[in-house]
Amino acid sequence: MFYGNTPPHLYKYKKRPPPNPQGIQIEEAERERETEREMGLSLVWLMDVFVRRAYTAAGLRSHTVAVDADTTVHCWISTSLVPTPSSAGADPGRGSRRQPKPPLLLVHGFGPRATWQWRSQIAALAARFDLIVPDLLFFGGSTTRSPQRSEAFQAAALARLLDALGVAPPRRARVSVMGTSYGGFVAYHMARAMGPDRVERAALARLLDALGVAPPRRARVSVMGTSYGGFVAYHMARAMGPDRVERVVIASSDLLKGPEDDKALLERAGGGGGVADLLLPRTTADMRRLVSVAVHHPPRFIPEFILRDMLRNLFSDKLEEKLELVKGISLANKDQFQLTPLPQQVLMIWGEDDQIFPVNKAFEMQKRLGENARLEVVQKTGHMPQMEDAGRFNKVVLGFLLGAP
Repeated sequence: MFYGNTPPHLYKYKKRPPPNPQGIQIEEAERERETEREMGLSLVWLMDVFVRRAYTAAGLRSHTVAVDADTTVHCWISTSLVPTPSSAGADPGRGSRRQPKPPLLLVHGFGPRATWQWRSQIAALAARFDLIVPDLLFFGGSTTRSPQRSEAFQAAALARLLDALGVAPPRRARVSVMGTSYGGFVAYHMARAMGPDRVERAALARLLDALGVAPPRRARVSVMGTSYGGFVAYHMARAMGPDRVERVVIASSDLLKGPEDDKALLERAGGGGGVADLLLPRTTADMRRLVSVAVHHPPRFIPEFILRDMLRNLFSDKLEEKLELVKGISLANKDQFQLTPLPQQVLMIWGEDDQIFPVNKAFEMQKRLGENARLEVVQKTGHMPQMEDAGRFNKVVLGFLLGAP
């Protein structure tokens, strides 16, 4: 048996580590690094293979769209939305002959690319909806040459993606939007801009202002965003308006956050640095710090080589651009942003023990969003209820999106 790239006939001549006559122990981290080099091991890469297969098994396909001359968005979409030669010039966005399902847009937050953040929802949601699961700009395969970095710009890019896929009336009903964390910011802006004629219900999973876009070719879409994705979702709902965005789901996304909230977050995380340093880990110590505030029950022990693998494969890409995204969030600037009610139905989902955006902020948000907003608190979860209690999260979301208007 041999490891890595060492051929069997040369393995016995492989250079051994030097002796250690002083009896000094080699650090565990060094042993793990040597194991990684010897075996070429990447558990994260292997897990990514299974995650992608789960999306394929649920009927989604990887697709890339140039939404304008400067911006390209990568997404996973239901097969019926994949453009085909036979559909060109006929029914934009329709790639199969089956009866289309209601469209649902999922907007992720800071962290790994979209496939990882929604992997526990895909099977349950794909059975009832035509899904659009984009990588936000500077995550995964999405990028732009534009200097704009606000969550409103993210929402505008996703609104153009929906148009490019033909998710607009009269061929489709309104879309629903779900965003978590930063994605909730975007979802809010989409719902505001697209309006209730396009966004049916909004489920804010924590972060959602975008630009007005041409009338859609499909029915209204629902939008769901989590964390940063909640910011984007809010912006999409606000910019696209009720004619295009039907329902909005915002998860773990504090649309009222300000400098005092950032300061309190850093104190809970042990102090030091800024919010960007917490959300964009560069070292294994940074990763441990992020995990300690992101989940309800952090693992007691994570091997260093696993953390290095996560950093290398999930967090190292486009770090400088992501830092600009954090600085570009408009919510803290009250001259640029004021949280106002959405005309669409809104579902807010929050982890009871969220240390990044504490649950008391959820109740404040619910009051500001008005009578159309409903709040569900998921017990024994932190900032990622969609992963920590996927069964409960999925049940609440499906009940909201499939319920009577």
